[in-house]
Amino acid sequence: MQVEIYADIICPWCYVGVRRFARALAEFPAASSIEVRYRPYRLDAHAPPIAVRLLPLLEEQLAPRRQLLVHYTSAVVTDIARDEGIEIAWERILRVDTSSAHRLLALAWREYGSAVQGRLIERVFEAHLTRGANIADHRLLTTLAAAEGMEPRQVRVYLASGGGADELRRDLEDAQRRVNGVPTFVFDGELAVDGSQAVPTLLHALEAVGAGGTGKPVRASTPLPRSRRGSMKHRRTSPQAPRFRAPSTATVWPRVIP
Repeated sequence: MQVEIYADIICPWCYVGVRRFARALAEFPAASSIEVRYRPYRLDAHAPPIAVRLLPLLEEQLAPRRQLLVHYTSAVVTDIARDEGIEIAWERILRVDTSSAHRLLALAWREYGSAVQGRLIERVFEAHLTRGANIADHRLLTTLAAAEGMEPRQVRVYLASGGGADELRRDLEDAQRRVNGVPTFVFDGELAVDGSQAVPTLLHALEAVGAGGTGKPVRASTPLPRSRRGSMKHRRTSPQAPRFRAPSTATVWPRVIP
């Protein structure tokens, strides 16, 4: 079985989702048969090529009412992320284009495999959301890649030459057609799970697809507390839709994937 995880590095809910999926996979008896692939997604198509501090940027761009929503959702995700062992340092986070990071993750998958890509994306998330590092910096990305056994010279040349840019463009276009927010987990192209769902929900999805699936919703065996549901999803910026959404129940819905 292949599980594709659509994520953007700037998305804290994606980091939470990745951690929760790792826990679900550790509980899945047939985990050794699962191939996990991280797919790129771009939440901010207008992110600057040169890094700027996120919070001052939001204060400049957003109306006061929207700023209050951002403060509220930031507090929620900070609390939930801490439960997963993640520290979100909002005051340090930089907003910058994530193309180079996504290109590097694609190289990791193509040349080094699923395990290296999975460990690398954890390092990139931590660098961006906890340490406030500039994830467009090729030197930083090379250091992170080398820590996972990737050959530094190969990474430097690849990033500097724009390697993988055409592939990334195609992958982002495909992602826009397949999903409408992140994180999204696609199980063998049969079942799509939206949002940072709880571990039992993700485990049920693995079991449902592993058993051949029934075409019916699969619900977590233990309901999530209303105040700590934590199954949110980060959406593309839209004037019509809220940036964050929590489903009324932790439900996995089969969806047709073109």
